[in-house]
Amino acid sequence: MSHHTGHSLNRIAFSATTHCLTGCAIGEVMGMVIGTALGWSNVATIVLAVVLAFIFGYSLTTMHHFPHHLSIKVLVGLVMLHVAAVAMYFIL
Repeated sequence: MSHHTGHSLNRIAFSATTHCLTGCAIGEVMGMVIGTALGWSNVATIVLAVVLAFIFGYSLTTMHHFPHHLSIKVLVGLVMLHVAAVAMYFIL
């Protein structure tokens, strides 16, 4: 009986989701801290926080999956699928 060393799709999806949410939290907090420290308006601070949340969320998601030898094309597809799933979760 051979041992399968690959990762299941559910495990990869769970890992991508946790890394994305962690990155989003880091970006949100950093954006709020930076915007507040610089004395920016509420709108500018929120925009910065959202932009940093996306950057950190996608970065942590994709950086984690590079060791699995996934191509950039597959990584972008995985991230876009994840974004669609999260959007559907919040819409429904």
